[in-house]
Amino acid sequence: MKEIISITGSSSYLGQNVLKSLKKNNFFIKLSSRKINSKNKQHKIYIGNLTNRKFVNDLISSASYLINLAYNKENHKENLLITDNIISAVNNSKKIKKIIHVSTAMV
Repeated sequence: MKEIISITGSSSYLGQNVLKSLKKNNFFIKLSSRKINSKNKQHKIYIGNLTNRKFVNDLISSASYLINLAYNKENHKENLLITDNIISAVNNSKKIKKIIHVSTAMV
């Protein structure tokens, strides 16, 4: 069975490059996005907002790995809520092995 990677911020420049590099590996990828379009059968796209805790839980619940690239340059308070939702979902998950957090504000 393929391991699952959840990626937030997948429509960003950095997210697109992470996706390209993961194509070579044998992972099933769950993407959160508001605008990405992918027809790749190894991707499942979750359309929604990371400020919604249920949405984040659904995105992360079955994943072994999480790559967090999400950042909203327009709303810093929203970024705190997103980070809080991600931390809560990871704490409730029994499957997450590793988290990679990249603050795209600084990249």
